[in-house]
Formats: sequence, structure tokens, C-alpha cells
Amino acid sequence: MDLLKDLAQIVKNDKTHNLIAKVDGEGITVFLDYDSNLNYAHVETEIIPIRYDTLEEFCYIPMDELKEKFCPSEYGIESDEIKLISNIMDYLESHKKEINDICEMYDLESRIEIMKDDVNFPPYHVEG
Repeated sequence: MDLLKDLAQIVKNDKTHNLIAKVDGEGITVFLDYDSNLNYAHVETEIIPIRYDTLEEFCYIPMDELKEKFCPSEYGIESDEIKLISNIMDYLESHKKEINDICEMYDLESRIEIMKDDVNFPPYHVEG
């Protein structure tokens, strides 16, 4: 699985959004961001966040971020965007194990535990 490449494949035919991915120790957030080169007056405020949470093991649109970043001046979320969101969510949910593994490597505490247990890692001094 190549997470970034796979996400790019999902949005390859979309002509209006940039794709931004943010990974942390607890999950991944994918943002659909209107391309600023398009001539929309409301570009800066239409960002749709899609979150896969490794602790809860499901995908959702975080309401607090949506309210903060998505303020459409005309219609709201359109049907093409809903399909795109659904495809991204389906992908993230069908790759739970791989995403959990990636996110674990972004969490310092998890990396320290892996270093303690992995005989192939060089002998680092780890307290605890």
C-alpha cells in the first residue's frame, strides 16, 4: 500500500480540489481543498476534512473542523464531492491495518516500544 499514491489515484479525475494529507499518531486527516487557482470567490473557506481515527477505527468528517474550514457561500457540499468523500472513506476504512501501522510510526511512544522490542534496531539508550 502506498497511501499517498493511492489517495492521488482516487482524486485523479477531480478538477477542483487539492488533496492534503496529515498523519499523526492517532490517525490521518485528508483535506479536500478548493484549488486557489480557480476563480471562486469562496476558495479560502471551502476545505472538507475527512478523518480516519486509529483509536476508534472508523472514518468520519470532524464537525468542529468542518464548521471552521468549510463555509460555502452558495450551495454546500455537492454530489461529486460526496462521491469523492465516500471513495476516500471507503479506501481508508478498507486499509485499517496499514494505516494503523503508519500512524504508529508517527507516535514517539510507539517508536520507543518498537525499538525496545526489535533486535534489528541499533542499541539505543531508552529509559523506562
